[in-house]
Amino acid sequence: MNGISGSSVTIIHSGDLATRVYGIQLVNVQIKEPVLKGSPIGTYITTGQVAFQVLFNGIPVCPLSYVSSSFRSVLASSFASSFSQLCQ
Repeated sequence: MNGISGSSVTIIHSGDLATRVYGIQLVNVQIKEPVLKGSPIGTYITTGQVAFQVLFNGIPVCPLSYVSSSFRSVLASSFASSFSQLCQ
């Protein structure tokens, strides 16, 4: 884990790739502590919404290139009205 700002958590992956999740609070994870794939990192904060961002070299990029095709299908069906606008 690296970099916490307000209610966001940034996870630094290999290379220049990072993911940032907004609207959660860390649970059982310390700053700069390694985390395993699939491990819970936080809990939902009920004062807003959860948002997910992928960054490459610190710049936000389209997250669809980094999620599985099965998860893309879930996103498309869950957010049909706004999915076509994603990453334009």
